[in-house]
Amino acid sequence: MIRIITVVCLMVQALNSGSAQPTFSKDVASIIFNHCTTCHRQGEIGPMALTNYEQVKNWASTIRYVTSNKIMPPWKADEAYSRFVDENYLSSSQIKTISDWVNAGSPLGNASETPKLPQYPTNSLLGTPDLILPFKRSYVHKGNGTDEYRYFVIPTGITEAKKVKAVELRPGNKKIVHHSLFFADQSGKAKEYDNKTLEYGFSVNDNADFRVTEVINHDQFPGYVPGQKPRNFPDGLAQILPANSDLVIQMHYAPWSVDEADSSTVNIFFAKENEIIDRTVKDYIMLPFNLVAGPLSFIIPANQVKKFEGVYTVPADISLVGIFPHMHLLGKNWEVYIENLDGTKTNLIKINDWDFNWQGAIILISTK
Repeated sequence: MIRIITVVCLMVQALNSGSAQPTFSKDVASIIFNHCTTCHRQGEIGPMALTNYEQVKNWASTIRYVTSNKIMPPWKADEAYSRFVDENYLSSSQIKTISDWVNAGSPLGNASETPKLPQYPTNSLLGTPDLILPFKRSYVHKGNGTDEYRYFVIPTGITEAKKVKAVELRPGNKKIVHHSLFFADQSGKAKEYDNKTLEYGFSVNDNADFRVTEVINHDQFPGYVPGQKPRNFPDGLAQILPANSDLVIQMHYAPWSVDEADSSTVNIFFAKENEIIDRTVKDYIMLPFNLVAGPLSFIIPANQVKKFEGVYTVPADISLVGIFPHMHLLGKNWEVYIENLDGTKTNLIKINDWDFNWQGAIILISTK
């Protein structure tokens, strides 16, 4: 009888030691630092800093809630459908680790086991830019509760074409800047529109003769959305910023209840002199003209759910660098794939619960 009791006690002890509660230093800090702190630190988009134990502990219950419900990190692509570079979602085991840690009272553990906080560049997520283009002056977004899409024209000042590896927006007012798109304009047309307005920049409402396609039909650089880190194009790839061109920025300002001013800055990174650029990155924007049923079908009757299908036939052999799904408030889900010539299908991206507040800019497809 004594032997049996001894064995049972040993088994219980083994089970207890194997299910030790997680601690911040050993288990949670690495998850937070790798998936949250990029945005949740001073000067970045996150509303609170998560750079040390005390900060994380103060928000422990909130962190448990938003991770358990997959609200944070804001990664919308279905990881079971396709994989990407810079994926930022938590695995089931990571979510459980955070939940177990909070339920246990958020213990620190052995402080010496806490990993070092990553080193972040100042005023950039990529390093020192080669060209910095600030707003000429502030613009006041009216607090009338409506979205605003405003265009700003910034002369680049470059006298010869440059090979661009990355474009990074540093929003001046993170409360109202929802997203931004970037275009290069050699025609001077955008500057003409800008000169017609008394306020800084211009919009469709300011110019009755303004045609959006005169701007967006130019090559588009990777855009900005809150929480997404810009990245350099892979080796050998770049986009071209033409000589004597203006950078045109389409800023989407979110609805706000009071007037808010914004003065943002764009950082541009060029290819190094010794890098051989043998391929130029181009973009293609699929508009309602690509709908199978034609552009006139781009209408949703009241109280109905409608599916839209668009097709683009690739005219030449290309390498696909990334994809940028974009919808507004009525959008619900996405699925994008390639129909190969041999009849097979290649998954690109699937978003099961589209959220207008979390739109991805260019996402480089991984080989994982």
